[in-house]
Amino acid sequence: TAEDDVIFCHGNAATAAYFALNGSLLYLQLMASAVQAKRGQWICEMSLWTDWAHLGDLLTQSFSKVIEIRAQEFCEIVSKAGACQIHAHHYALEYVEALNLADEVSDLWSPPLLSEELDMENPFGLGSNGTKLQQVVPV
Repeated sequence: TAEDDVIFCHGNAATAAYFALNGSLLYLQLMASAVQAKRGQWICEMSLWTDWAHLGDLLTQSFSKVIEIRAQEFCEIVSKAGACQIHAHHYALEYVEALNLADEVSDLWSPPLLSEELDMENPFGLGSNGTKLQQVVPV
């Protein structure tokens, strides 16, 4: 994305999750301090697991690389992969439960317990051929 691009705005329906690869992304939320999104950070992951409306604005401050994962397409793909669908379902249940229990949330929120227990580069614990790995190594 280019400098000063708006990735999403407060109040809009969240239709995608984002993963920050590089650049400078600024998250602005009403009544809160501006937050710099970190490289390797999931942004609005909750849109993959539940209906969500953005709670703030995400802007680029420099040329940035951001992966966009559209929720609808993500669900369609995962639903066609049996083992992946089962793991995604369990992850979604735990994720939404943690989200519902959180005291404060934003589009940058991530579940502390899940992020400690899972290898975020391979959150579903799948091998390169789609089979379940024996052990998921925590990050």
